[in-house]
Amino acid sequence: MGMQMWRRLPHQWIENGGLREFTWRDGAGADNAAALMLLAALIHHADVETGYARLTYDRWQHLTGLSRAKVSRGLSILAGRGIIHRPNPRRSEVQLVNFDAPTWAKFPARPLYSSSGEIKFFHKLTLRGRVQLDLLKIWLLFCSRRNKSTYEVNLTYDKIESYSGIDRPRIADAISLGVHYQLIVVERSFDAAIGRVSNSYRVRYVDPYVHAGTAPRIETPEVPF
Repeated sequence: MGMQMWRRLPHQWIENGGLREFTWRDGAGADNAAALMLLAALIHHADVETGYARLTYDRWQHLTGLSRAKVSRGLSILAGRGIIHRPNPRRSEVQLVNFDAPTWAKFPARPLYSSSGEIKFFHKLTLRGRVQLDLLKIWLLFCSRRNKSTYEVNLTYDKIESYSGIDRPRIADAISLGVHYQLIVVERSFDAAIGRVSNSYRVRYVDPYVHAGTAPRIETPEVPF
């Protein structure tokens, strides 16, 4: 069976502020970005029942474009933060932690891939700038906080900063990069209650036929479940 349009993202660690640990400080920024890239690849290739996957280093490199050293360090970061479990770090088996949790988020999958089986936009990342790490964090955050009733993400910059640890002045650049890579859609509407235009966001490739033009506007709390 081919890959689905989306796969399950265990996201309680995101809801608990875990993205804040992925920082650009102390020379670890590129490794932290690599870790989130590896997480995305694992989500795509994990068994749909167990959350387990067997991925060799060669396979990780093919999927993400990362060097072997970056794969090694990235996996260690994910394991150290309790996001994945590695029964034996010398082997290729890895599991998403809390895969069987009752709440989870949809994460885009099949449309991200090239015909040769690579995650297309990962191969365009250089990991030389903080904005790329910020983009990966915002992408995961938007997937986690996506409202299942409105199919939108309604987060202020203050809340994005609170969940992700991204300084407010950098948020706009990260979102713009997400739009550039066709991961995020920004929708603007006039909010009569506050008398100005406000932004909401959609994650591309997840329920793509439901958007502002097809779904009725529903006032719901900012929770995804």
